[in-house]
Amino acid sequence: MEREDNPWDEHAILLGDSQRRKCGYIPANENVIFARLMDAGKLLKAKVVEKDVLEGKSRRPQNRHWYKIRVEVYLVDF
Repeated sequence: MEREDNPWDEHAILLGDSQRRKCGYIPANENVIFARLMDAGKLLKAKVVEKDVLEGKSRRPQNRHWYKIRVEVYLVDF
């Protein structure tokens, strides 16, 4: 989880994998508390607990599938 400077969402939190590839975002309606904790210096980690493959309507084969993931967020204790 990483805070992101985002003009559309002042509390944006990027989700990335262990190789720092972009996976998505915490939804805007759920990210305020997590963003405040992170801004206060707390380390949060997310764990994928559910993944659904959904069909898109793109003409490009690489864009026809996308994933809906459910994560659990943990506060890391130093």
